[in-house]
Amino acid sequence: MPIYKHYLTEPDAMPEKPNGVTILGILGIVGGVILILAGLGVPGSNLGVISIITGIVDLILGVGCFKAWLWVWPTGIAFSALSISAGLVSIFMTGIRSLFGAVALPGVIIGLTILYYLVQPQVKVYLGISKPEWKT
Repeated sequence: MPIYKHYLTEPDAMPEKPNGVTILGILGIVGGVILILAGLGVPGSNLGVISIITGIVDLILGVGCFKAWLWVWPTGIAFSALSISAGLVSIFMTGIRSLFGAVALPGVIIGLTILYYLVQPQVKVYLGISKPEWKT
């Protein structure tokens, strides 16, 4: 997949940041800080370590949304797919009526929403994944 970062050489050509990218950036930063703090509250456990690592990745992705870093799009797609998969496995293993299944359902819905948003043309152009369509 070609990467088009035309505005690296032409700063005036930088596409306008979609509002949703700003929202994803803010949520990534806030969520990352919360996960890091939660992980620090459970010292010495695997859950705490996983929470801290996930929080750091979320924090970096949030900053990356504001900076339009090239790797934000593929990483966001991968993490959304992972979130959806983990949620569906949880639902199918425990049942939708269990506590784990009920908690996993919003995660699946949020993951699907983020995945849908990331494949929108204006988001892909802003994050440098596709070439803008110029109107003549």
